[in-house]
Amino acid sequence: MGKWRTFFHYLTLGIVDSNEEHERKNTPCYFDERITFDEFKKIAIDVAKPIKRLHVFVNNQFVTGEVKTVSGINSWTFEIDFNDFGKITGDYWFVYSGNTDSDIPSNYAKKLSNAIRYFIENKSYESCEEATDYDEDLEEEHFCPNCGAVLDEQPGFNPSNDSYTCKKCGQKLYDSNIYDGENFEGIYWYCDSCNALLNKQRNFNDKNGFWYCSECGHKNIIDEDNIVED
Repeated sequence: MGKWRTFFHYLTLGIVDSNEEHERKNTPCYFDERITFDEFKKIAIDVAKPIKRLHVFVNNQFVTGEVKTVSGINSWTFEIDFNDFGKITGDYWFVYSGNTDSDIPSNYAKKLSNAIRYFIENKSYESCEEATDYDEDLEEEHFCPNCGAVLDEQPGFNPSNDSYTCKKCGQKLYDSNIYDGENFEGIYWYCDSCNALLNKQRNFNDKNGFWYCSECGHKNIIDEDNIVED
C-alpha cells in the first residue's frame, strides 16, 4: 500500500493529519526478529541497484532516494516511510517527492514493499529479482531503469526483443543477457555494413580492437574512436 503525502496534499486536505495518520506517524517504529534494521537497510539498497540513476539512504524506517537527472548535473529526492503503526510490514507512505512526474519513486517503493513482504514470510531470498516479483496479484511489469516509466504501457514494447527505446526518455535498453562489454562497459556495437548488433553474436568481445560480423563478414573496428553517441 502506498500513499502520497506531498506539500500539495497539505494545502488541499488540511494541515492537521487524521487521527489514524497522526497515531501511525507518532507510534515509535521497532525492528525485531521478523526483520532487523540491517536486513531492512540491505534490502532497500539491493532493490535500488538496478535503477541506474537512483541512490538510497536508510534512516530508521525512512528510505530517502536521490535520483540523478538524465544529464547527471542535478538531482532530486523523495522519502518513503515504512512505519506501519510501529512495525515494518511492507506497507509504506510517501513523505514527499521532488518530482511527482517521475515513475521512479512509486516503482521503487512497490518493488521494495514486495521484497520486504517476501523476506518477512521466508526470512531470506535468493535474489532481489525473485523477492521484488513476490506479489502474485501484481502482473509482471517492465520498467525503464533510466526514468522509471512502465514499458508495458508503451505501444510497440515487447520484452522478448533484443533492444527497445523508451518512448518517455529516449533511453536505449538492451536485454540483460546480451554482452555489455569489458573494455567499453555499457557500449553496444553495430556492424558498419549491415547494422547487426555485434554484442549478441556468439563469442563477441570488445578486447581485441576489431570484430568480424557473423552476419555479413565485415571487419568492424572496436575502439574509443568508433563510439557513436546516441
